[in-house]
Order: sequence, then C-alpha cells, then structure tokens
Amino acid sequence: PHNRVTFLDLALPTRWDAAKQKRGGDLIAQGIEEMRGRRYGTALLFLARGVSMAPADQRGRLELARLYMGAGYLPRAKQLLEDGLAYPPIARAYTDLYFAVANYMEDHEAVLAAVNRLAPDAEPRLRRDLLTQQANALRRLERWDELDQIRHDNAAAPLIGVEQAWAQSQLDRGTPAVALAALDAQPELYGLPAERADLESRLALAAGQFDRARTVAEAWRNSRPTDFGPRLLEVQLAIRENFWFTAREKIVDYLVAFGAQPTLTAQLFIRLG
Repeated sequence: PHNRVTFLDLALPTRWDAAKQKRGGDLIAQGIEEMRGRRYGTALLFLARGVSMAPADQRGRLELARLYMGAGYLPRAKQLLEDGLAYPPIARAYTDLYFAVANYMEDHEAVLAAVNRLAPDAEPRLRRDLLTQQANALRRLERWDELDQIRHDNAAAPLIGVEQAWAQSQLDRGTPAVALAALDAQPELYGLPAERADLESRLALAAGQFDRARTVAEAWRNSRPTDFGPRLLEVQLAIRENFWFTAREKIVDYLVAFGAQPTLTAQLFIRLG
C-alpha cells in the first residue's frame, strides 16, 4: 500500500493539512493501481476518497472521471471535472476531457462558463483552444453577434477553429454563400484538406452549387480513397439533384465500403436526416 505520511506529519498540527494531501495522493496512486489491475470497484473507492482529501490532484480527478464515464455517469464526471477547474494551473489533458464531456452533453453554457473561468490565466496555446470552444458553443447556441465579434477581434491573427465555427454557422443562418466566399479568399484558414473539403461540400450543397460540390467530392475521393466523407457527399448530392437511381447506387457503394463500421453507418443516416 502507498503511504507517504510520516510520524511527524501526524504529530505536528502544522503538518496536518500537508498530511491530508499526502494521504489523498497515496489513495489516488492506489486507485490507479487498482484500475491497471481492472479492479474498478475498489479503484473507484480509492480514487473518490483520494480526491476528497487532495482536491487539487488533477490526475486523480481525470482517472475518477474516466471511471464515471465508463459507468455511464456523465453528469457526475462533468461535475467532478468542473470542480477541478478551481485548482490552477490546469493541464491541457484536463481541459480537453472536460470540454469533450460538456460538448457531448450539449451543455454549451457550461462550456462558455469554463472558458470565462480559464481565459484570464491561459497561456497562448490554451487561449487558442478556449477561443475555439467559445466559438463553437456560441454557434450551437445561435448567438451569432457574439460569434461574429470574436471573429472580428481576432481578424489580425485569424484562428482556424474560430473561422470553421463561423463558416459552419452560415449553414444555420441560411447564408452559405457568405462562407464560401470567405473560404475562396483564404482557404488555409479552414483546416486541413479533408476538413476543408467536408466544410466546402456542405456549404456548396446548401447554396445549391451542385457542380462545385461534385468537383470537391471527386478531388477528395481521388486524394483520399479510404475516407468516408466523399462517398457520403456523393449520396447527398444525388439526392439533392433527385437522381434517385444514382442515390441508391451510391448508398450501396457506401455500405459496402463502410457498413461493417457502426459509427460510419450511423453517419450516413445522420446526414440523410
């Protein structure tokens, strides 16, 4: 068993707080060992007790949150991670998991609150991540004016995540041509080639620019033949143009290629509504 608490830690009242932190860390270390041994029930007990005694221990919170997530207790995992934001500095792995959970739960207000909480002390890399999270949360909440303001405030040094969120918002606003014009002007601001192709294709479909969408699909499939995106785009394009026989062929083609992967099969039905 892990035990770093000394006799002096127990004997001297001035060391009691430190002793509590040490004991919490020891319990967390024991909990992590239990996890490695796949003894998840005892791991949860050790980690929960350890975090209660050493609340600033980010590793303990991360591992306990992962246990909660694995058991399906997402609200508990989110609250645990949210409480830990009160103990800076916050590691990137910690913020990544927190935002992943909050976004999955579609708690966009919580995302904005966390951004506001972390932004004042954020180093440059984290600040960029926070702005991307903020932009996406505002997009999902349809707070267009605030999203536009963030984009304007960062115009001197545009951020890919903010630009992508702004462009996607044009789909929701019904003005995809606006985003297409921006993408044409500075394509490098809209992500890696596959990300850009996916965004451009969705914007082109929404704008009724079917020839452009077809060109994107062909170039995308030729450059990355194993990607599911271009085949999905071909299905959507055939349906939008009312080419039903072609659409059926494209759906079969997609399912032959990706039907064994449940998540990609789900993507087909999500895109088809």
